[in-house]
Amino acid sequence: MKTDKYIIYNLPLRGDDTPPAWNNREMAWGMKRLLEKHGIAGTWLPRYDALCDPEYIELCKGLDKDQELGVWLEITSSHCREAGIPFKIRQGEEWFWAKYCLTMGYSQKERKLLIDVIMKRYRSLFRFYPKTVSMWMIDSFSAQYLAEKYKVRAIGLCRNQFGIDGYTLWGGWPNLPFRPSRRYIWQPAQSKQGQGKEVIYPVITEDLTSNYGNEKGIWSTEVAMIQQRSLKGSVIIDYINKLTDHALGEKPVGLASFVAENGWDWKMLAAAYEEQIACLAKLHKEGRAESVTASEFSKNYLRNFSAPSPAQILYQPGGWRSSLKNSSCVVACTPYYRARLRHDKGSAAYPRLTDLRVYDIKKKDPYWSKKAEEKFARWIIPYLLDSSRFRLDRKDDNPVVDIDENKPMHFSIFAVPGTKTVSPGKLFKKNERVFIWKDKNVEAEWIFKDKEILVSAKPLKKNIAATLRFTCAPKVLKLGIVRSRKIITLGSLKPGVYNFGKIVLVNLEADGGKAAVKISGAKKGGKLIADWNSCGTGSVLSISDGKSKALNLRLKPFISSH
Repeated sequence: MKTDKYIIYNLPLRGDDTPPAWNNREMAWGMKRLLEKHGIAGTWLPRYDALCDPEYIELCKGLDKDQELGVWLEITSSHCREAGIPFKIRQGEEWFWAKYCLTMGYSQKERKLLIDVIMKRYRSLFRFYPKTVSMWMIDSFSAQYLAEKYKVRAIGLCRNQFGIDGYTLWGGWPNLPFRPSRRYIWQPAQSKQGQGKEVIYPVITEDLTSNYGNEKGIWSTEVAMIQQRSLKGSVIIDYINKLTDHALGEKPVGLASFVAENGWDWKMLAAAYEEQIACLAKLHKEGRAESVTASEFSKNYLRNFSAPSPAQILYQPGGWRSSLKNSSCVVACTPYYRARLRHDKGSAAYPRLTDLRVYDIKKKDPYWSKKAEEKFARWIIPYLLDSSRFRLDRKDDNPVVDIDENKPMHFSIFAVPGTKTVSPGKLFKKNERVFIWKDKNVEAEWIFKDKEILVSAKPLKKNIAATLRFTCAPKVLKLGIVRSRKIITLGSLKPGVYNFGKIVLVNLEADGGKAAVKISGAKKGGKLIADWNSCGTGSVLSISDGKSKALNLRLKPFISSH
């Protein structure tokens, strides 16, 4: 491959097992014509029922040399029937619920049977096994079985999303490929010994500002959002192409991933898809990105990157939706943690670390052997902060889903004394790891290293001191703090000023390993001063670096056994 910027176009093919609205044959043939006309590689992903459909078999066998044929591992009635597994959707339930359509809705024995059946059918048609298997969610046991028995090396999964259709995937690397943990493919491996043999890649590229905590989850590179939300066709130029260019600019690997399911109104969307594909063809022709199949991409990635996958610090300098055009964010993805720094341009608010979660190498996929027996299957990485899902509703104090309005849960640099000194500032990227924020009072630096975050700030005026503020809402998240070798809840800590050698905060609500962060001074043996002010919905822990007016701290995320 000639570049480090790649385009993957995914095309799931559904047959007649599910309602007719999910199977538009005109769209499938239309996408084939468009991709071949413009020279764009497609990764075609037929479901089992499509592999039994004469028209789709004809389509698959007629693909040109730039196209790849994989598998869409979505479970349906004919697939189960061939495997000898009972399949009956109860009244009032839907086929796309986790317990029906996902591999984790079945026992390990049944998963093997389902995989063997579709692989046998595939090979009988095409005389080889697929190298790519994708689906919105595939359990880690099945992924390992696919990789070891059938040599599958590319597995596509859904973007980060919460509570959409029958699956929740939350806390993974957004928009990035990675070598997965063998026992839990939603988190990256931390060693060669613990890695899977495959590459995980996103089936769709998402908007890092608009999609965070958005239960609609539509802001992405998917053209079908035009039909979903009755948007104008100009959204291709005004939004999707800008998001594509941004995703391709990331390093060390730029990846823009697209999906076109064969279930949309082709007459309505054909022109929009052609406009998008023509733009991708231009990028490919000009050498600004390479259009590849998923298996070509995975082969290259496996050759170039050993475990663990390299950390990538994503930076979206602004949103392209009008409501979020002034919002920027940094998403730091390492094999050990994921963090999100958010800032609103032109506002008087400091950048806020609104999401911090830890990858637990000891954690196994919750569906490794357990079946998903309800509507949703859930992968949620342990978190200390998750501002996407928790805030206090103004009416009844219940946690509700929102985009990013949860101000009562974040870290931020703050200038003392008081908010009267705060002025609009600017967040900008210094290099791939370092981000600077500066206003008239303070210049702050956030450095995202593989295992820790370095936070520093220097006052720009004599009467100003810099602190790191941790703001939280005890009613929403049960947080603990280690004090005299014991852990107590922050809510039970009496307001006042405390001296610490280090500060350890722990999320006590989690099952098993608990996400935590250790905060210490950059200098060994230094002391921290913590001012705790508990005021119900907006409790604040202000951390100073000893008696210095400047700030130099280390934030080390880890899994606590407390």
